[in-house]
Amino acid sequence: MPGSFRLALIGFTLYSFMLLTFEMVGGREGVRPFFTDIRGGTIGYALNTTLTASLLWGAALLFLLTSRILTTDDKSPGRSRFYLSQAVLFLYLGCDERFLFHHSISQTFGVADWVFFGALGALELLLVFRMGDLGEKPPGLWSLLISAGALFAITVLADQFLGKSGPPAYSIEDLAKTWSAFFLFLYGWESFGYEWKRSIRSARRSGGPKGALRPFVSEETAESSNRVASTADRAKRSVRV
Repeated sequence: MPGSFRLALIGFTLYSFMLLTFEMVGGREGVRPFFTDIRGGTIGYALNTTLTASLLWGAALLFLLTSRILTTDDKSPGRSRFYLSQAVLFLYLGCDERFLFHHSISQTFGVADWVFFGALGALELLLVFRMGDLGEKPPGLWSLLISAGALFAITVLADQFLGKSGPPAYSIEDLAKTWSAFFLFLYGWESFGYEWKRSIRSARRSGGPKGALRPFVSEETAESSNRVASTADRAKRSVRV
């Protein structure tokens, strides 16, 4: 079992044990807030928040898979780390959208929300320019990220300057955030496809592992598959003879 699988298994085990402990100590009411459904008096309650968080988490998953593709290529540790940084950043943004971490952080450090999100935007720019291989990737991929950044800026500006003004200020702020998350998801999707195809081409040129799923299996599984393939090839040759 690959180390990443073991880590995920340990994490889910600890998570389940934690919730079981909450119920054992506090009873059903002690654990209910963690299991409760997201529902309100309106059909579609918290729909846009759920959609935005899901898009950001989806983007994070795509970047994690992209990083996993590249970890099998010793020539691209920088690209792998870049995609891993994107996964971590968008995972946080999805969690922040769902749990509003920035409110507590802003109150703790005495800064406005726009300062906090501006710092995250600056961090993303730093990661892209330092680790993103700007010259190697197709312009269409970067246009998705630029679109997401522009819409994210609209969200921050609307929150700062429109505030609690009348309609449709509230919708502009939240819909711009959702559209930003949508473009980030597309950015993750296209990045995954780009690196997937590039990995396959590289493997074919080098005569390396065949099959697009090769980067996602453990070394032991790959070696076992290679042995089976070699045995099958020898059997075919003996039949021809």
